[in-house]
Amino acid sequence: MSAVGRLWRRAPAWRLCVITCVASACLAAMFPPALPSWWPQRLTRAGAVQAGTMAMAPAGVAPLTAPALVAPAHFVPELEGTPPNDGDLEVLHAGILRSGVIPFAGRQVPLPAGNWTDLVLARLGGVVPGQEEVFVRIQDGQLTGLLQASAPSPTAGAAGPLARPQLCFASNTILRDIVPEASTQNPMAHECWFLIDSNSVTAARRANLEPVLRRSLARVEEIGGHVPDHMLTMVYLRTDQTGWMTTVLLLPDSRDVSAAASRRIQDWVRRYASALHQGYDGRAPSVPRDPT
Repeated sequence: MSAVGRLWRRAPAWRLCVITCVASACLAAMFPPALPSWWPQRLTRAGAVQAGTMAMAPAGVAPLTAPALVAPAHFVPELEGTPPNDGDLEVLHAGILRSGVIPFAGRQVPLPAGNWTDLVLARLGGVVPGQEEVFVRIQDGQLTGLLQASAPSPTAGAAGPLARPQLCFASNTILRDIVPEASTQNPMAHECWFLIDSNSVTAARRANLEPVLRRSLARVEEIGGHVPDHMLTMVYLRTDQTGWMTTVLLLPDSRDVSAAASRRIQDWVRRYASALHQGYDGRAPSVPRDPT
């Protein structure tokens, strides 16, 4: 007989303890008792973050209450019909002037000549989160330029469209260029730009503009700038396996320029598109002078 068997026969107190422990464990597993009120509740992940925030709360700020720390996490399903998150728009203080080349979303965006103000910053929601930034140039109370840059957020991934965007086929353009695509290049690589004469900046037609641009024009008027009824609009779009970026540039349109002046403007647009191409690759582009 083994040592355990001999101990079981000769030690009734030890035998009683073993039986009691096994029986108690079975009963506790089948009927778990309630925890006493003084027992510390388990913190959820959100509760742990709140606890750390409470520990760092400055003087005069009321700490988080205990129920906020012990509340269990739960899932609340989104109500049917709830609109998707359209992002967050921030109107910046119009006091810092910028010029030259500015970094944006890992690219280099050249600003045309003059002093520009960083006016609006937007974080866009949706399937592919994005970011937008708007710069304006105001001279003698007149809006002489508006630049809007759009690109995916750093955490949105680098996926771009496989097909050439429909934006490249805009109609009624003054000037347009679609960069030829080779059969050996990445299927996500596309590049195009076009120039149009737009009257959509008039007060009567601004409701058709997208929210960021509409808010930017309203902000220009709030700070005392006059928005002309007609402006030339240049749109540049490039996308590849690393991401994408769209740049919209609004310039004043005198509508009575000579043929020579029109050729100078179109030549400047071509040079500026080349500068945007260089900036997309992360190179420092040379900013062309405004047409004179």
